[in-house]
Amino acid sequence: MERSILALDNFDMPAIGKFIREKSLKVIESLKELGKVELKGRISFFSRSTCTDCTAVRSFFREKNLNIVEINIDVYPTREKELIERTDSGTVPQIFFNEKLIGGLVVLNSLRNSGMLEKKIEEMLGIKCLDDVPEPLYTASMRRRRRV
Repeated sequence: MERSILALDNFDMPAIGKFIREKSLKVIESLKELGKVELKGRISFFSRSTCTDCTAVRSFFREKNLNIVEINIDVYPTREKELIERTDSGTVPQIFFNEKLIGGLVVLNSLRNSGMLEKKIEEMLGIKCLDDVPEPLYTASMRRRRRV
């Protein structure tokens, strides 16, 4: 017991308190700065449950640690009309960087093999999403509920 008390005598408690306050302020300031960062860019793709190319696209973006919005038209069949309107086709996967159609797995692999994919991702992440991008599912359903 005395040993613990003696150990406390060796510390300057006001200095420890100052250290903790300074570190806390730095963390709070960092968090405030993070809150100011505007999220830009969105990767979206239309998929089907049984599509092996869709699985490959999903795995690729996960390996790259990129957030994606996946719109599975088997789960949300009403979104298939949007897919056809945006691409003039019902084939999947169809990948979008913001509102721009990139294409399917073949195009994704071509961009990756040519070294252009990283550049396109950087460009996309630097541009704020327009209103015309494929919406996440929860946003579309929330808007429908508001209209009712």
